Amino acid sequence: MAVTENGNTLESRAARFLKDIENCNVELDSMRGTYMSDCKTVRQQIKDIYSEAKDAGVNTRALKGVVKHRQLARKQEKIAASIDDVDDAAAYAELIEKLGPLGMAAAQARGYAAAGDGQHATT
Repeated sequence: MAVTENGNTLESRAARFLKDIENCNVELDSMRGTYMSDCKTVRQQIKDIYSEAKDAGVNTRALKGVVKHRQLARKQEKIAASIDDVDDAAAYAELIEKLGPLGMAAAQARGYAAAGDGQHATT
Protein backbone atom coordinates (compact mmCIF):
# COMPACT_ATOMS: atom_id res chain seq x y z
CA MET A 1 0.00 0.00 0.00
CA ALA A 2 1.18 3.53 -0.69
CA VAL A 3 2.56 5.82 1.96
CA THR A 4 -0.19 7.84 3.59
CA GLU A 5 -0.15 11.28 5.10
CA ASN A 6 -3.23 12.42 7.02
CA GLY A 7 -5.20 9.54 5.52
CA ASN A 8 -4.37 10.41 1.90
CA THR A 9 -2.33 8.10 -0.29
CA LEU A 10 0.59 9.38 -2.30
CA GLU A 11 -1.30 8.45 -5.46
CA SER A 12 -4.33 10.54 -4.54
CA ARG A 13 -2.18 13.56 -3.68
CA ALA A 14 -0.16 13.28 -6.90
CA ALA A 15 -3.14 12.56 -9.17
CA ARG A 16 -4.36 16.17 -9.17
CA PHE A 17 -0.94 17.45 -10.18
CA LEU A 18 -0.58 14.80 -12.85
CA LYS A 19 -3.95 15.76 -14.33
CA ASP A 20 -3.02 19.48 -14.33
CA ILE A 21 0.29 18.78 -16.06
CA GLU A 22 -1.37 16.58 -18.66
CA ASN A 23 -3.94 19.31 -19.35
CA CYS A 24 -1.10 21.81 -19.86
CA ASN A 25 0.58 19.40 -22.27
CA VAL A 26 -2.64 19.12 -24.29
CA GLU A 27 -2.79 22.92 -24.44
CA LEU A 28 0.85 23.07 -25.56
CA ASP A 29 0.16 20.55 -28.33
CA SER A 30 -2.73 22.67 -29.56
CA MET A 31 -0.62 25.83 -29.50
CA ARG A 32 2.20 24.01 -31.32
CA GLY A 33 -0.23 22.93 -34.05
CA THR A 34 -1.45 26.49 -34.53
CA TYR A 35 2.13 27.79 -34.61
CA MET A 36 3.17 25.19 -37.19
CA SER A 37 0.19 26.07 -39.35
CA ASP A 38 1.10 29.77 -39.21
CA CYS A 39 4.72 28.95 -40.06
CA LYS A 40 3.62 26.92 -43.06
CA THR A 41 1.84 29.96 -44.47
CA VAL A 42 4.90 32.20 -44.04
CA ARG A 43 7.24 29.55 -45.50
CA GLN A 44 5.02 29.38 -48.57
CA GLN A 45 5.23 33.17 -48.90
CA ILE A 46 9.02 32.97 -48.78
CA LYS A 47 9.01 30.21 -51.40
CA ASP A 48 6.80 32.37 -53.64
CA ILE A 49 9.15 35.36 -53.21
CA TYR A 50 12.15 33.23 -54.23
CA SER A 51 10.19 32.05 -57.25
CA GLU A 52 9.44 35.66 -58.22
CA ALA A 53 13.10 36.54 -57.76
CA LYS A 54 14.11 33.67 -60.03
CA ASP A 55 11.62 34.81 -62.68
CA ALA A 56 13.17 38.30 -62.44
CA GLY A 57 16.62 36.85 -63.19
CA VAL A 58 18.00 36.90 -59.64
CA ASN A 59 20.31 34.02 -58.72
CA THR A 60 18.30 32.43 -55.91
CA ARG A 61 21.24 30.50 -54.45
CA ALA A 62 23.11 33.75 -54.03
CA LEU A 63 20.01 35.46 -52.64
CA LYS A 64 19.51 32.65 -50.12
CA GLY A 65 23.15 33.01 -49.13
CA VAL A 66 22.71 36.74 -48.52
CA VAL A 67 19.56 36.11 -46.48
CA LYS A 68 21.40 33.53 -44.35
CA HIS A 69 24.41 35.84 -43.98
CA ARG A 70 22.21 38.68 -42.74
CA GLN A 71 20.39 36.37 -40.31
CA LEU A 72 23.72 35.26 -38.86
CA ALA A 73 24.93 38.87 -38.62
CA ARG A 74 21.81 39.77 -36.61
CA LYS A 75 22.44 36.82 -34.30
CA GLN A 76 26.02 37.98 -33.78
CA GLU A 77 24.82 41.50 -32.99
CA LYS A 78 22.39 40.09 -30.41
CA ILE A 79 25.19 38.13 -28.77
CA ALA A 80 27.35 41.24 -28.50
CA ALA A 81 24.43 43.32 -27.21
CA SER A 82 23.57 40.72 -24.57
CA ILE A 83 26.91 41.14 -22.79
CA ASP A 84 26.12 43.63 -20.04
CA ASP A 85 29.39 43.78 -18.14
CA VAL A 86 31.76 46.42 -19.58
CA ASP A 87 34.85 44.27 -19.02
CA ASP A 88 33.20 41.23 -20.60
CA ALA A 89 32.07 43.31 -23.57
CA ALA A 90 35.61 44.66 -24.05
CA ALA A 91 37.07 41.15 -23.88
CA TYR A 92 34.47 39.91 -26.37
CA ALA A 93 35.24 42.74 -28.81
CA GLU A 94 38.98 42.12 -28.48
CA LEU A 95 38.57 38.40 -29.17
CA ILE A 96 36.40 39.08 -32.21
CA GLU A 97 38.99 41.52 -33.54
CA LYS A 98 41.96 39.23 -32.84
CA LEU A 99 40.40 36.02 -34.13
CA GLY A 100 39.03 37.59 -37.29
CA PRO A 101 36.41 36.04 -39.53
CA LEU A 102 35.01 32.73 -38.43
CA GLY A 103 37.21 29.90 -39.60
CA MET A 104 40.03 32.05 -40.99
CA ALA A 105 42.60 30.67 -38.56
CA ALA A 106 41.53 27.12 -39.35
CA ALA A 107 41.69 27.79 -43.09
CA GLN A 108 45.17 29.26 -42.79
CA ALA A 109 46.28 26.32 -40.68
CA ARG A 110 45.14 24.01 -43.49
CA GLY A 111 47.27 25.86 -46.03
CA TYR A 112 44.87 28.37 -47.47
CA ALA A 113 46.20 31.83 -48.23
CA ALA A 114 45.63 34.91 -46.10
CA ALA A 115 42.28 36.64 -45.91
CA GLY A 116 40.92 38.22 -49.01
CA ASP A 117 42.70 36.49 -51.86
CA GLY A 118 40.76 33.20 -51.79
CA GLN A 119 43.75 31.24 -53.11
CA HIS A 120 45.21 28.02 -51.80
CA ALA A 121 48.70 28.50 -50.46
CA THR A 122 51.46 26.73 -52.30
CA THR A 123 54.00 24.70 -50.42
